[in-house]
Amino acid sequence: MCALSLKTKWFQLASGFSNDAGLIDRLFGQLDKAYRASGRHYHSLGHIEALLTLSDQCRKYLIAPELVELAIWYHDAIYNPLKKDNEQRSAEWARKDLKALGLTPDEIEQIAHWIGRTQNHMQRDPDESHDLQWFLDFDLSILGEHRQVYAVYMQQVRREYWMIPEPLYRKGRAKILLEFLATPELYRTPYFQESHEQRARRNLAYEISWLQGEARPFSHSEL
Repeated sequence: MCALSLKTKWFQLASGFSNDAGLIDRLFGQLDKAYRASGRHYHSLGHIEALLTLSDQCRKYLIAPELVELAIWYHDAIYNPLKKDNEQRSAEWARKDLKALGLTPDEIEQIAHWIGRTQNHMQRDPDESHDLQWFLDFDLSILGEHRQVYAVYMQQVRREYWMIPEPLYRKGRAKILLEFLATPELYRTPYFQESHEQRARRNLAYEISWLQGEARPFSHSEL
């Protein structure tokens, strides 16, 4: 999906809420600029494209697919790897834009809540909504991708944290991945549990071993 088709997809989505083409174009321009910012190697338009593709593939399972798509567009609008408030600031950006598009206050707060929940995928709440579970699984889908895709993801994440010395990066990244691996279920929906869970655990175990110096990088013959 190229930038042009992403823009078309945005217009189709946003036009369901507003007929102000100028506003819709301006909002897209701001998002496009944010996701193209220097230093974004994984949290880029490619990530948005991948999640929108999953949303399309799983559309029949979603209750409010348009709201899920809006959450996808805005969930990484603000991204600074050294900050801990990216999700909250992205949610605030979404609130402002979605109000301008004419969404209801309840719809806006629902989307803002979903975006905030991407801060900690391991958190489990008993009242998680149906679409929130799908949205979070979309966001974690990269962990369960095929090896060659995951290998690129590893490189992209490291490039986003280029400013962190290698020993510190390896220690911090391994700690996060070990917490993921200790989670009884990485994915919330049966769909992703069946299609992604086992491969995600293998990918995580491999990367942890590599970070701890116990495994070599993937060779080209293995990709």
